[in-house]
Amino acid sequence: MHQGCDGSFGGGAGVVDKLRMMGYSGMAMPVETRLVCEGCGTSFQMKTMEDRCPQMGDKRLVIKNGGIAKIIASSDAERKNLSRLEELDNTLLALRNRIRFGETLEEL
Repeated sequence: MHQGCDGSFGGGAGVVDKLRMMGYSGMAMPVETRLVCEGCGTSFQMKTMEDRCPQMGDKRLVIKNGGIAKIIASSDAERKNLSRLEELDNTLLALRNRIRFGETLEEL
């Protein structure tokens, strides 16, 4: 077993981080999975390995010890920054993938 495969992720955030690191977060779910959102109680179908409740788009969940510790309403300023944050996230994912596939990061 190599480092990071002991199955202990430290809660939901750790699982999502591992999915992102391995490049699986956008992958389609292998089987249809319906979940009930702990934040609003809405049932929704999970389409990708990392998905979110469509009703909670204006809220953020704070995960602690494997459960929801807090629900924070997104501010107007945060919503304005969302596209920039998504762009940064995609850039970091692309860099991690380059490292994973043996490329160098001498040029960004």
